[in-house]
Amino acid sequence: MILTLRAEEFLSAVASGNGQEVSTKTKKGYREVNIEPALVSMLTAHLDGRKAGRVFQTRNGTPFCKSNVRRKLREILKKVNLPAAGLHAFRHGRVSVLQANGVPGDLVKEWIGHSSLRTTSGYRHFRDDFRTRTAGKVGLFAAENLAKNCQMIPMVPILPELQHRLRRGKI
Repeated sequence: MILTLRAEEFLSAVASGNGQEVSTKTKKGYREVNIEPALVSMLTAHLDGRKAGRVFQTRNGTPFCKSNVRRKLREILKKVNLPAAGLHAFRHGRVSVLQANGVPGDLVKEWIGHSSLRTTSGYRHFRDDFRTRTAGKVGLFAAENLAKNCQMIPMVPILPELQHRLRRGKI
């Protein structure tokens, strides 16, 4: 099942302090974003058969007021013991999650709607455990990489000696 949602439907719901709709900042604000099947199911249930209107709206069908959205977000974050944050923090979090899971930078940039990878890279926030795990996996002297790296860099004579010492447990 394909559910088509336009970015302006999400953005207009909170774009103005007084609940008035505003357009996206640029033409690129209108873009397709692939979403996971579980989210499609949740949004389909939320729409409850509606085929028109905003994805997120008040009971009267009007856009949410930005201050009400912020207030509700603060309540939810407090309830789940997370620090207070604005809606933009979710963009930063999403970029970090996508990149930590190996999604190519160009695709992340496209999904987020940035015009350059430089902008997207400013949104990455890697946890310390991720940095440590990654360094262990890709390090030149990581056990699973050592033999391969020694073969790839034959001009460095010290690497085979290091490999030999590692095997004997001398390092």
